Amino acid sequence: MKRLTFILLWIAAVCHARSWQSVALTRQVTHPQPMTGLVLWPDEARDRNATYGETIQLEFSYCLPCKVVTGCGDDGTIEYDWS
Repeated sequence: MKRLTFILLWIAAVCHARSWQSVALTRQVTHPQPMTGLVLWPDEARDRNATYGETIQLEFSYCLPCKVVTGCGDDGTIEYDWS
């Protein structure tokens, strides 16, 4: 029974794979979204390296979107207040 199920799934996957088509990406990254990258400010890094040595500490804050989203712009972009 397991073998028959595997064969049927394999056949379905092969048939479905034939209908796949490549899609060209037309979008560009113009600015980072919140919480998708890390930032190390050079001036602060130099000051901290002088005081603490060559160490880096990463800190994250988990919060609900309603705590940082302040509204929506006329063009549909979401406005944030990270203060």
